Amino acid sequence: MLLRDYMKAIMNFLKLLFTSKLYIFICIFLFGIYLVLRHKREYDELVSYEFNGVVENVFYDEKGSPSVTINDTQFHLVGGWNFKHSIQIGDSIIKKKNELKIITIDPRTGEVEVFGY
Repeated sequence: MLLRDYMKAIMNFLKLLFTSKLYIFICIFLFGIYLVLRHKREYDELVSYEFNGVVENVFYDEKGSPSVTINDTQFHLVGGWNFKHSIQIGDSIIKKKNELKIITIDPRTGEVEVFGY
């Protein structure tokens, strides 16, 4: 009898949960937590990048974010920089660890561009 009452209470709670605004609030709250954690993970990855070398390969995705290969290591540079497709093979590129500033130097013209903050 106790088990039956317990199961009935659980079923009533689930029915209330799925038919109420509480369910919608919980879903929105959990989605918000997911977005914050995903953003933090991406930010931590970007900050941890450190490179100083010549761009061996560059590929731009559909959003215009470049993936560059430097010293046989690929880096996907997302996060708000607007490179305007200006990174080319042969450019020197510098990024220090724990900074969001990226410096590119075009060896053909000597032009130095600073991206980030």
